[in-house]
Amino acid sequence: MTERRPLSNGVLFVLGLQNLAGQLAGICAPAVTGLIVDGTGAFSAAFAVASGSAVLAMVAWGIVIPQVAPVPWPEVLMPVPGTPSSAQAGAA
Repeated sequence: MTERRPLSNGVLFVLGLQNLAGQLAGICAPAVTGLIVDGTGAFSAAFAVASGSAVLAMVAWGIVIPQVAPVPWPEVLMPVPGTPSSAQAGAA
């Protein structure tokens, strides 16, 4: 289960940018694939470009996030729904 914590505006902005990047890739990929296939007459070059971009993304991910670790969350004023502490707070 994911933790439900209040998010700051900065976090929401970054999440929006990630969503934008994914949507732009989904829009551009078919067009780029079509241009490559029209130019070369075969899908092999388009597969090579797609494979290269996947490898590049994997390398970039390894550089940007070298180690995945839990983030320590500070206690917040609002309890997380569904936790024992929130049930006790509601009973008081």
